[in-house]
Amino acid sequence: MPPLRTLVADDEPLSRAELAALVQQHPDLELVATCSDGASAIACLEATTVDLAVLDVEMPGCTGIEVVRTLGSAAPRAVVFATAHPEFAVEAFEVQAIDYLLKPYDAARFAAAVERAQQRLEGAGEGARLVLRKEGRMEVVAIASLRWVESADQYVHLHTAEGSRLMRESMARMEEALAPHGFLRVHRSAIVPLSGVRELHSLPSGGAELVLEGGERVPVSRSRAAEVRRALG
Repeated sequence: MPPLRTLVADDEPLSRAELAALVQQHPDLELVATCSDGASAIACLEATTVDLAVLDVEMPGCTGIEVVRTLGSAAPRAVVFATAHPEFAVEAFEVQAIDYLLKPYDAARFAAAVERAQQRLEGAGEGARLVLRKEGRMEVVAIASLRWVESADQYVHLHTAEGSRLMRESMARMEEALAPHGFLRVHRSAIVPLSGVRELHSLPSGGAELVLEGGERVPVSRSRAAEVRRALG
């Protein structure tokens, strides 16, 4: 792979310089920008091609996690959070962080995070996972196994290759988490992986119906039908 174009954002000058030095010392990385707050990180990520973002969690105005949520599908596919605060780890992995570095940083631990970033980018999402909370515990779902997502009041059904799981989560949060991995919300009650669509049938109502690889039939709302057709080419 060519060097990963890398952005560093941290409001503390010493930490920012330390992270920038780790990037510059790594042979597989190219430092393209450093930012001192979340707002400037968003602006830079919108204007510059970045493969890997190394973000502090707590920054004035906009946290690192809020940076990723604001950008949505435009966020870099590889994000590492670097912080002194371990309590934000679950929230970080909910936005598909590939790693969570705790201060003090060291070159070996940083190199391991870079290797995970390279694997994420080379594997086009293979190995990516959802970390969800359920009844006081965390559950991990491999995105590669996810067939589609269906709403169920205040819960979602995760239809996977291994079966169905009912989780207390919103469709909006699921849409945000899955969009970078090739998933599209096709109906207020359904999110599907575009790679798993086998057929698209137009309906007289103006909506449509998808047939997935497993034979599942999923509705497409009239308001989203044109976007689905464009996405499928």
